[in-house]
Amino acid sequence: MLPARTTPALLQYFYQFPMSKRRKVEFVTMDISMQFCSVIKTIFPKARIVADRFHMIRLVQWALERAYKAEQKRLCHHSRMVKSNKTILTKPYGKLTKEELITLEGILHFFPRLRCAYALTYAFSKVLFFKDNTNISWALLAWIDLVKSADLPGMNALVTSFTYGYEEIRSALIYPYSNGFTEGCSNKIKALKCHLIWSAQF
Repeated sequence: MLPARTTPALLQYFYQFPMSKRRKVEFVTMDISMQFCSVIKTIFPKARIVADRFHMIRLVQWALERAYKAEQKRLCHHSRMVKSNKTILTKPYGKLTKEELITLEGILHFFPRLRCAYALTYAFSKVLFFKDNTNISWALLAWIDLVKSADLPGMNALVTSFTYGYEEIRSALIYPYSNGFTEGCSNKIKALKCHLIWSAQF
């Protein structure tokens, strides 16, 4: 783990490896970051960048969360209904119980903008199932157009992120690569460091 995530720090680290080795790198998985993309394209000129699925899905989930917070403020007299059933909005639709489906219908009835944001999130979950290159491109572009036409304050940022990182996101749907294992190791290291710091204080 590097001590810093700045562009100079990343360049300094990767420039330790000769270009002959860096040109052999075929794929790099990463979150959708303009900074990281720029660094990777400079350091690994032959590599295809693959957006990590976890970060990609999390962007959509965060957008849904922003949408429901905006609706809470707009229709404060119904906000308790949403707040007490927040997990229903993020739970996969196919795993909802009959009672949860009824509750979800009630929430979306009172919050039309949230209903639209939820529909866009659900549609994105279906985009993830497309396999062949042509259909992936069509489905992803169609979904971006839907988000753009919906013009929801909580979801608009997705248009920018997914348009800028379109090729990287499309690659995430085509190739089976992710940095899930690396993220898991990173989280364990961070947890261990926190534990050691906490132990040293006592």
